[in-house]
Amino acid sequence: MKEEYKDLFVSEDFDRKILVDAIKKYIKLTKEGKIVPTEDFDKLSLARKMLCILLARKILVDEEIEKDEKIHITELASNVGSKRPTIEGQIYGILKNIVSSKEGKTWVPSYNIQKAKKFLEAKNKKEEFKAGE
Repeated sequence: MKEEYKDLFVSEDFDRKILVDAIKKYIKLTKEGKIVPTEDFDKLSLARKMLCILLARKILVDEEIEKDEKIHITELASNVGSKRPTIEGQIYGILKNIVSSKEGKTWVPSYNIQKAKKFLEAKNKKEEFKAGE
């Protein structure tokens, strides 16, 4: 990489502690890669459930249990108990500045983990909106 461009590139590395802190109340994982929602998960909004699943996938990839953190939208819909059009509405709506989507798959880029954590910690819709900016 040319020295002049160095400051423009973001790192794909992430702080694992931030990731764990963001979802530990809502999600547990098995060594086989199963994502197990807690009772608190059921109380979350759809957008927050989606973020938990996407962040859990990131951990499973980091642990080399899964190969790809990108999850097909229909699989994500199944994981959160919703329908594909509803999931797409969240991805292209309130989560549009947190998640990325391409070819029917979605994920949280490493540089947006902090945004995702803030969104999960938001106390109301106004804070959610601000976290997602």
